Amino acid sequence: MPTTQSITVKRTENLGNYSNKVIEETILLNEGEDPDEERRKLILKIERSLHEDTRQQVKEEIGELRQEKSKLNSELRELRERIRKYKTVLEMHQAFIESAGDILKADFDDNTTESDVDPLLDPENKSDSIIDTYDDDDDDDDDDDRY
Repeated sequence: MPTTQSITVKRTENLGNYSNKVIEETILLNEGEDPDEERRKLILKIERSLHEDTRQQVKEEIGELRQEKSKLNSELRELRERIRKYKTVLEMHQAFIESAGDILKADFDDNTTESDVDPLLDPENKSDSIIDTYDDDDDDDDDDDRY
């Protein structure tokens, strides 16, 4: 009567959330099969099975990350294009302001006389008459009697 041999392989994987995944499989060896070779095959089968869920989850995450990267790259291209357009508009506005400033300054210098300048805005005017002109109360000024 031939003897039957069996091989059992059991693996436990810690899932990291206080739980484990256990895979166990037993095979019966036929006469003439190499026990070491069959054991290696069974270990490989169990290892693949144990990590298949993790492998699939990683593949899905990689796919999601690639989609996110593509979306972010697209947004980055759009933002760079907007920045380029804004820089162009800013340069145009700066050139306009510079040319308008030169024109206004030249026009002001050509057409302005001393009588056109408001004495209150003239920083070099130190006249007391300016203060008296805008003074509502004549009782409190010491310099009122000079005029």
